Amino acid sequence: MPLPQRTLACGEPRLADVGRTVVLLGWAHKVRDMGGILFVDLRDRTGIVQVVVSPELGADVRTESCLAIVGEVKERDARTKNPGLPTGDVEIVP
Repeated sequence: MPLPQRTLACGEPRLADVGRTVVLLGWAHKVRDMGGILFVDLRDRTGIVQVVVSPELGADVRTESCLAIVGEVKERDARTKNPGLPTGDVEIVP
C-alpha cells in the first residue's frame, strides 16, 4: 500500500490549520492510554504534535512505531493546551 503524501510536518500544525485535513508522517514518541482514548505524541525532525486516537485505531501503536496519520486539526480544550510546545494549541484527530 503506498503511503499518502505528507501535507504538514509534525512541528507545523497551528490554530490557523483548525478544520483542515492533514497527512503527517512520523514516529510515536510517547503513547499514553487514558482508558478509552490514546494520546500519541507523533514526532519527526521538525517537532511533536499530539494525536488523539480511539483504542480500536491505536491498538497496535507502540513507542517508536512508524505512523502515517490522516486526520483533522482540532483546537485543544483550554485545559489541555500545552504552552511548552509550538503545536500545543492543537491536536490531530484521525
